[in-house]
Amino acid sequence: MISKIEKLILYNQYEILKNLCPDEKTYYEDEQETIMHGSDSDIEETASNFTGASEEVKEEVYSILHMFRDISCSYSQYNPNQELPYSIRFLGFDGNEESEHYWYCYYLVNHAHKYEEYQHTELNSHSNQLDRYRRMLEYYNSITNAQKLFLCPNYLSREHIEVISNIK
Repeated sequence: MISKIEKLILYNQYEILKNLCPDEKTYYEDEQETIMHGSDSDIEETASNFTGASEEVKEEVYSILHMFRDISCSYSQYNPNQELPYSIRFLGFDGNEESEHYWYCYYLVNHAHKYEEYQHTELNSHSNQLDRYRRMLEYYNSITNAQKLFLCPNYLSREHIEVISNIK
């Protein structure tokens, strides 16, 4: 059971966030409505978003971002000054269906300051990407012998990049 004082504190926190993040104003107003008029279980559901990522998700997100870094670096080696084709770009994760992956990726890029090459990228793909990334990663791992060998100087071959770009 959440006390009235705790509800007031949460309500005020959302009021502050509305002013700090005007693009998210509607979201914070909805959360304030939940605090004011929702049941205890509605409020608990709001807090369920604060679960963090499991170690499995952490490792998978790191592996996926590492793979895309290697793909990008390798492609640039063979095609200097050319934009990375859409088929081999990191498109993010679906914020609704792949939310644990999305939020951990968001944390890594914007708060842990890792993989900063994605800092100005829309990390919410708005469509499921994880299955495709897993197929790409399976192939990538098979050519790197399940080791993280690349991180540039040893580039993926053009043929490997082509195969990866055709994985659906």
